[in-house]
Amino acid sequence: MFKVSYFLEVLPIIASKVNITFELTVAATIFALIVGVIIAIIGYYKIPVLYQLTRGRSTVIFLLLWNCIIQCICKKYDTSYRSSGSYEF
Repeated sequence: MFKVSYFLEVLPIIASKVNITFELTVAATIFALIVGVIIAIIGYYKIPVLYQLTRGRSTVIFLLLWNCIIQCICKKYDTSYRSSGSYEF
């Protein structure tokens, strides 16, 4: 059940973390744009070795890169990222 008193108690904590959410959103957008442009250029010019990497199952490489970005942001804000996908503040 929704409790207004608890919501008002937790609201300042949630509001203080909006900057982290905004930074993750900006980082994800920039990362996706850069990776997308690089993959498009590689596909357009059909660069021999790199073209094969972009046409295969390279999702793991991109997930590892994204994990590195998450870790850097967590270190910046002195938080820890757990494998369950939740954060500790």
